[in-house]
Amino acid sequence: MSPKMIVLRVVGSLFLAAVMFAGFVAFLLSGQVRSALLDAGFYTETLASLDVYNRIYDEVLRDPGIWDDIQPLVADIDVPRDDAVTLIREVVPPEYAQSQTETAIGDVVSFLKGDTEELELFLDLSQPIDRIRPAVLDFVDKQIDDAEVVSVSSYEDMVRELEALLGTLQAGRFPDRTPSFENVPSQYRAEALRETLDGLKRSSTLSSAAVSGLEERWGSIEAAVMRGDEKEGFKLASRAVVGPQIDVSIAELRSGLDSGDRWDVTAAISDGLDLSEMEFQDGAGAVRRQVDAAQGVGPWVSLVVMGIAAAAMGLLYLPYWRFSILWPSLTLLVIGVFALAAGMAVRSQVSGRILTECGNLPGEACDLVGEVLGVMASRVSGDIIAPAIVVTALGAVGVAAAVALFAKRGNRRPA
Repeated sequence: MSPKMIVLRVVGSLFLAAVMFAGFVAFLLSGQVRSALLDAGFYTETLASLDVYNRIYDEVLRDPGIWDDIQPLVADIDVPRDDAVTLIREVVPPEYAQSQTETAIGDVVSFLKGDTEELELFLDLSQPIDRIRPAVLDFVDKQIDDAEVVSVSSYEDMVRELEALLGTLQAGRFPDRTPSFENVPSQYRAEALRETLDGLKRSSTLSSAAVSGLEERWGSIEAAVMRGDEKEGFKLASRAVVGPQIDVSIAELRSGLDSGDRWDVTAAISDGLDLSEMEFQDGAGAVRRQVDAAQGVGPWVSLVVMGIAAAAMGLLYLPYWRFSILWPSLTLLVIGVFALAAGMAVRSQVSGRILTECGNLPGEACDLVGEVLGVMASRVSGDIIAPAIVVTALGAVGVAAAVALFAKRGNRRPA
């Protein structure tokens, strides 16, 4: 064999091996883009299969690390954490959270597919905001119903207990007891009620909005107390005191939303990355171009290119059939083993890495994110491992055939 032919075969084999490797990588990338990155179901089904939308309430929201962030959803009322989670579930039901998340995922996928010009993500919070007031007021009613009843028998005690109860509500707390005035003569009850209202007007115990609300409802409050239904009267009073606090919390929530009570997620991400809106959109556009490039060749074209390169490598070694089979097969075997190792690495590394790189994410949230990414990584690695096994098997069969030909030739004896 001439030196030129040896050099041609070596250089040609290396080049064609690189083409085969690039073709297989392009096949995997193109397949992953279509089966995962550009498939909304890949994300939504993973989240649903892990029961993420219920676990947010059962696990994540119970983490003390996020308590300050969720207080506005319960109107900044001093609610025990377990009760607050129940209340938030009522304000933002899991089904609603799921629908909003899936809509956002669909919007991202549509952008990556080129169906929309800009990446615009919003969460519609109009329904949760509308639920805050009735949910919190119902919770306050329940706390009043469950509070211990303490009998009051004197005019002075009645005034003091009423002022204490209303002051507790104004402070955002719930009374652990409510007074009963059945032992106070009816004429003293009416007088005590009037004195209580007059005293609250003069003092700074309640906000002006709370006092105005009490004045509007005072007739109904007084009627309930006079007929012996004190708890109904306290519930009416609580709406006057707690209602303005709820309104303030809702106004604070709405200050970060648009006119339709939508939260601009795109703007929030831009701010978090310290980018202008234009810079963020430019970055998103660059990602979309990379996605287009990844799927531009197409999986079947990639396989055809890979097959042509393998055939060309075999032709380089003709008329030596053993080498024509051996070197393309060995290349396939190496590519398949490498892809298998990459698939296994994806499966084992992604979830572990997120668990150690969660930043300021609270522990329970970090664990849940890690589990979600672990399942996604497992699915992605499965899409890598399956074709890698096929390529490895083809390569192994080819190498075995070449070895058999070598062995057959070696066993020949001169006649």
